[in-house]
Amino acid sequence: MENELESIKQQSEVIKAKVELEEQRYKLAEIRASNQRARSVTIGACTGGLVELCMRGDFESLYYIMHPVEAVELINSIAAQVGLDVATRPKEDYSTWRMWDPESIPDQQWLGAAPYQVSDEAREELLKNKNLKIKGVTVKEEKPLLPHDETE
Repeated sequence: MENELESIKQQSEVIKAKVELEEQRYKLAEIRASNQRARSVTIGACTGGLVELCMRGDFESLYYIMHPVEAVELINSIAAQVGLDVATRPKEDYSTWRMWDPESIPDQQWLGAAPYQVSDEAREELLKNKNLKIKGVTVKEEKPLLPHDETE
């Protein structure tokens, strides 16, 4: 009987030691996670019209280079997480990414393509629209960006 009680006490001590060890591991994991957490986020420009996202931590920094389309996807993802709709349209100044030029024709997806990448039909369409100028680009809003006061 005394052997059984002694065995139970030893098992209890082993379990307590294991619990203490797990608590210490958890605290260490928290410290490591805190060291890897970003403290600030900045957005910058790279060459070639790319966007750079930089997350700085206490000991490490993480950079992500995005194509403008990926940047818009990130904007929409963040907006969706906070329950917002974001209206986006190209600015009409020097900062507009060239593929979002409002005066560009719809067939501009072939811009920069090698001749062998363009089909005969697409080449004929491009030649036909070569001198076409699109003007008067308008943006129709299905939902207003801001609430409108009906009394105005």
